[in-house]
Amino acid sequence: MRRAVELAPADPDPLFALIQSLERARGPLEGQKLDEAFQLAVKARALGPLSASRHKLLRDVFVSVCAHEKLAGLGSFADVGRAYARSGLHTALFRQIAQARAQSDKRELLEQHRIWGRMAEDQARRSPISPPPPPPLASPDQKIRLGFLSSDLRRHPVGYFAAPLFDHPDERFELYIYSFSPWPADDLQSRISAGAKAYHQWPRISAKEAAQRISGDRLDVLIELGGSTDLNKITTLCYRPAPIQASWLGYPMSSGLDNIDYFICDDFNRPNSSEWLIEKPLILPKSWVSLGEGVLAEPPISEPPSLRNGFVTFGTANQPHKYTPEVLRAWARILAATPNSRYLFIRPECASAVFRANIMEAFRREGVQPDRIIWRPVRGRHLSSYNEMDISLDTFPLTGGTTTVDSLWMGVPVISLFGEMFHERLSHSLLSNVGLSDLSVGSIEAYEAAAIALANDGERRTALRRGLRGSLKSGPIGRTEAFAADFYSAVHDIVDARRSSLQR
Repeated sequence: MRRAVELAPADPDPLFALIQSLERARGPLEGQKLDEAFQLAVKARALGPLSASRHKLLRDVFVSVCAHEKLAGLGSFADVGRAYARSGLHTALFRQIAQARAQSDKRELLEQHRIWGRMAEDQARRSPISPPPPPPLASPDQKIRLGFLSSDLRRHPVGYFAAPLFDHPDERFELYIYSFSPWPADDLQSRISAGAKAYHQWPRISAKEAAQRISGDRLDVLIELGGSTDLNKITTLCYRPAPIQASWLGYPMSSGLDNIDYFICDDFNRPNSSEWLIEKPLILPKSWVSLGEGVLAEPPISEPPSLRNGFVTFGTANQPHKYTPEVLRAWARILAATPNSRYLFIRPECASAVFRANIMEAFRREGVQPDRIIWRPVRGRHLSSYNEMDISLDTFPLTGGTTTVDSLWMGVPVISLFGEMFHERLSHSLLSNVGLSDLSVGSIEAYEAAAIALANDGERRTALRRGLRGSLKSGPIGRTEAFAADFYSAVHDIVDARRSSLQR
């Protein structure tokens, strides 16, 4: 690819192919390849107008190395997002979520998803699936057919949080799973599929064909678990293969489809106004997730590192696409206000010189010198790195989910900033369900103050270090059987209501 670019420097096709290959690279040279991708992306930006897919690629590179000035130069939030939506790039809208900071941006973000959703559903209406034969009239004792559309019910965060439903099935339900993954089953997928009546794995199939096959199972409810994330086909729901359809777990806001009836959440992360959801909220009574038993490794938890280091270490393992200039400024100000403290980044991007330079410059602007930043270029097997961290600082407006659970699991308290929309309240739910609602606050000023106060409270940090994993296991997030019962009851209620209305 590099040779092709040398031979045809004015041809964008080999250039963008090379950038994409470098941006996706994994392994020991990952950081160097990301730096090369960045340098080429800067050159590619000067070639002129970009297609939506090429624009997305450059945006992904700039986001990965926190090149926020380059990112701003790609266009306005509204123009960029609408171009993605009109091009059918729902996957690109996911990266828009973290950039929606102003109130007007949040409304615009929802509209961008609606634009995509209207187009996707219009296309499905023009080429509908064949309706299955009508099912027999439901009797009160007829089992509810509940389907899950996901390629991630395996060793993946979605699998970790969904496992309790299959470990503790409800006799009133029959469970069906639909996956598009090409990979062989791992141990967690085998465990989950054992709890289902049927497990269908269709790695090479269109969304329409999948909808046609699913409709043949005559489901009562179909729940999609991934939005447009890798290997999931959310457009299957455009064809309405089930009379009740819902979203849960894998995408942190409304996907944009009117054909999705419910959005599963809890009272803590439920948006504070109906304007922030397209779907109707289906509210679970405690936590919206539960951590499957035995799915996370249990590395030993050290004593607070401040006891051996003599200073407090803040940190994050969140992805760089969640970092915004406001987030980096807040982190740097917290560090500046906490004498001799350090900041730990647990990210594979730490191997990138461009990433490190951009982070250091953002911290330097707030008076924090580079020697106070610690880099851990880790991909996977990262849990033990939390033994180097005293306090985890959450991202905003897109807050942590799996990263927050990981942190709490390792005894590291999380400071979070909650907002109005669902994606701004993920950590708020997790912290509230583990008894740490005071660490989830409503303003940047309160966020910084909470972090500084906890840094000065060594006694509390030591108690949390020793007790958080136990609290997670014994609380709503860890009580898997109770969670499954609540989940099934909520689904049963909406199906029962529909069956009653059909019989009237």
